[in-house]
Amino acid sequence: MERGPGSPRETVAERMDNILRLGKAIKEQAGNSQARPKPDWASALSVIRQAADAMSATEERAREIETRSRAMADRAVEELKNAERRIHAAEMAATSAEAAARSAEARAREAEARAQETEDWLLRFHDEIVKYLLARRGESADAAGAPSLGFPNEPALARTRGLRAA
Repeated sequence: MERGPGSPRETVAERMDNILRLGKAIKEQAGNSQARPKPDWASALSVIRQAADAMSATEERAREIETRSRAMADRAVEELKNAERRIHAAEMAATSAEAAARSAEARAREAEARAQETEDWLLRFHDEIVKYLLARRGESADAAGAPSLGFPNEPALARTRGLRAA
């Protein structure tokens, strides 16, 4: 691979070094001779072209960097907006979930109150049934020693009633 003036592999730094070396060489040549040297216009034009190429390459690189920087900034702004939208959606979901939880708790308290009221009414019904049937049976219940009404769960109900009264 050839690396010389104007080759595609030559870097901007190498071009700048060539320009500086040529400038030093011209100054040294002028300092060494008493007579005025003849200007080397071809070399001067070459140096000017190299300097122009180096500046163009530097400008192009700066444009590329600026374009990439803008693209990165635009992506960052878009990602930030997306994150803000996701945060807002999550906050809304959390608020909705909290409201649903409060509603479920209220329904559970209402259901518990209804269940308690139903149980109280069932016990009242039981007591009234037992009282009514005992009054009708009268002496047959006293003779047996225990008020058996023939209900399958009667002992359990009596225990429940006894625990509630205590």
